[in-house]
Amino acid sequence: MIKIPSINDRYLLNGIDVSMLFYAFQAVVANNFSRELSVENNVHHILSMSSILLLQKDHFHPDLLSIFGWDLLNAIVNDMHKKLIFFFM
Repeated sequence: MIKIPSINDRYLLNGIDVSMLFYAFQAVVANNFSRELSVENNVHHILSMSSILLLQKDHFHPDLLSIFGWDLLNAIVNDMHKKLIFFFM
């Protein structure tokens, strides 16, 4: 079951509420995929139901692009990369 993200636990990037966009993606998946999902074709959808946003730089599923857009998805990847580098320094 998906939940609207808590107002105190949001991921904001460049003034955009990424958490709410991810919730929108989860809602689309929950409402439109009543059939079985294949791991080969729908790994992003399956993982989203466990609150995992799977991203690979410059290679995004069309369903994610329709909600987030290319620029924001790349910005998320870059932001996470910077945070990981900082964390491991």
